[in-house]
Amino acid sequence: MLKTLLVILALSYLILPASGQQLLPFIQATSKKIKILEGHYLQDGELVPALNPDTYYFHPSFHPKKIAYYTDQDSIVFWAKPGDVFNFAIVFNKKDTCYQRVTSDNPNKVLYTSAGKGLVNDTLPFVLGPNNAIHVKGKVNQSEVLDLIFDTGASIGVLSEEGAAKQAVLRNDNKNIFTIGNIVIRNSPISYINYHGSLKADGVLGYNVFEGKVIEINYDKNILVVHHGAFDTRGYTSTEMTWHGSAMFIDGAIGINNKRVKGLFLFDTGSKWALSLNKDFASKNNLYRTLEKVGSRRAKGVDGKTIKSNTVILPAVYLAGLLLPNVPADLELGEESESRLAFNILGNDVLKRFNTILDYRNGLVYLKVNGLQTAAYTKTLDERQLLSIAALIIGIGLISWLLYRRL
Repeated sequence: MLKTLLVILALSYLILPASGQQLLPFIQATSKKIKILEGHYLQDGELVPALNPDTYYFHPSFHPKKIAYYTDQDSIVFWAKPGDVFNFAIVFNKKDTCYQRVTSDNPNKVLYTSAGKGLVNDTLPFVLGPNNAIHVKGKVNQSEVLDLIFDTGASIGVLSEEGAAKQAVLRNDNKNIFTIGNIVIRNSPISYINYHGSLKADGVLGYNVFEGKVIEINYDKNILVVHHGAFDTRGYTSTEMTWHGSAMFIDGAIGINNKRVKGLFLFDTGSKWALSLNKDFASKNNLYRTLEKVGSRRAKGVDGKTIKSNTVILPAVYLAGLLLPNVPADLELGEESESRLAFNILGNDVLKRFNTILDYRNGLVYLKVNGLQTAAYTKTLDERQLLSIAALIIGIGLISWLLYRRL
């Protein structure tokens, strides 16, 4: 019996080459296609034997997070918290050893430095634009000063066609430099996107520039504060970050027909709208028939495709236990073959109504009602209204032309 037990233990561990005699747990596979679970998010993966190790980065969370690997033959589970590192191996076809590492230390993390000597925090002024975006001043590499949008829905930086016109040039190795006030962000990946004027800014700061930091968005004072030490959460309520790959969500609920309907919402300061609900969520909860249409919208994504929606008024939206009444929401329309929203989006027309602390170190979002709570929402015009306005403009132009001909 003892001999059998020793054989089972021997078959469950390998020797880790990089660390001499360290025992390494392993699982079996006969297909390179695998699944990786982070929290409740299941994603596709693939074995790459050449990597030693093949590293999977998980986002820190307040509570231990389930990380699981599933092969066609086996599985392994870890309960991970910030700072944890797990090494194991997947043996492919009983001969190739694919070394794996799970860690909260992102190997592609940017290098954040501050010239604010002796300061506990870094403070950046911002302007809340008419597009509900958070605009800050900064540079990309050796450019002139640019107008940049802080977008929590973007995982990396972006340079727009407007920024490129201001002598901003991206590095070939994609290790770019953002300079924002006293802050210098090195080794930052930045993509170029031609928005054809729709961004109304020179570029985007993704959340990765503050990865592992605590950043406060204070809409009452129009400042971003990067906290390097303790921070005050009095008066705030909190909710946990939920990550689906590189996208950060929070739990919320809508109030309708005297009940609360829970959902997961992308936390997106880069969206100018209040709330966008995808077709699956809206259909499942019978929102098309229950709520009266007050407008319609055609929004164009970065991919250039148009997403159509009807605008309704939700009686209540709940975030971190806080209530917002009478919130406009866009219910996605369209066929399966058309461009679709992959998830619900919580835009900055809602988020700007809360002073916010994003604790990326521990996976928490803190919200507190601010002075914009009762501000008017961005208006949506119905297509019929747009056609009437267009007809009116054409009519005025025609009358002006006829009067000019008579002179």
